[in-house]
Amino acid sequence: MTDPFDYCIAGLGNVGILFAYFLRKKKVVAISRRAKGDRERVTLKHSGAILWSDEILTRRPEDFVKCKKVLITLKAYEVPWALSFLKDKGEIFIVMSNGLGLFEEAVRLHGKDRALGGTVTYGLTSCGEYCTELRGIGQVKIGGSASIEALKNSKEMTEDLISGGCSANAVEDIIPHIWLKGIINSAINPITALLKKPNKILLENPHAVELAELVVKEGKEVANKKGIDLASDPFKEAIEVAKKTGENFSSMLQDIMARRKTEIDYINGYLASEGMKLNVNVKANLSLYLMIKAMERDLGVR
Repeated sequence: MTDPFDYCIAGLGNVGILFAYFLRKKKVVAISRRAKGDRERVTLKHSGAILWSDEILTRRPEDFVKCKKVLITLKAYEVPWALSFLKDKGEIFIVMSNGLGLFEEAVRLHGKDRALGGTVTYGLTSCGEYCTELRGIGQVKIGGSASIEALKNSKEMTEDLISGGCSANAVEDIIPHIWLKGIINSAINPITALLKKPNKILLENPHAVELAELVVKEGKEVANKKGIDLASDPFKEAIEVAKKTGENFSSMLQDIMARRKTEIDYINGYLASEGMKLNVNVKANLSLYLMIKAMERDLGVR
């Protein structure tokens, strides 16, 4: 039997290609249902120029492959399937997808020592099939659920990413960071998608700002009721994101423009669901959730 790959990257979308670049010095294979052969050429651009382009090994999910770490970069609604279907392919499972509740599902299926989660704040947009453009330099955070073994694994992966040029750090408890980003996304993503405007709309339209502040307030209350101590104020962070990525289209707006299913169920939908369980007023999150679901249905997205 051959030695296992260092990383299986599940998903070759924008985030998957970014991680393929950062982990290019390691032994990597991509797992993709879109794979047409044993290799696919992937490209990362920056400022319109090619930063990196290479052929990487690819396998389909049903193919036999073994990896030390399975890095999941799929859309949020595909993560539960991946955590279950790919369970025999790796030792450590890292969920880097947007969305709330996904890391907790990884812990439930694989245990707190084998499950990691993370956040990515690099600005990315698609430039074609297997092509991603880097639109903003950000940071990657990786961590577990207050497990010594998970922290060790997080530090190992962080070192691998840093060696590939990534700004990354390991944290002991990733949940507050995932929730902070989730609440930020709950304000930016659906509002930009509904208005079909870039992120700077949160700086230019006072009604959009007022709505974002209300959505964030609800999210903070849900986090508080769940005992999650956010590292910073998500509304201030959302405004900073809008300033830094003003010309960018949010991932949800990109999905709507491409007539794809969005991740709304794992952002505002999750906050609304959890809030109702905890008797928190989440009418703004619920309204945005229903409006995006209505858009999906109108576009014929299922």
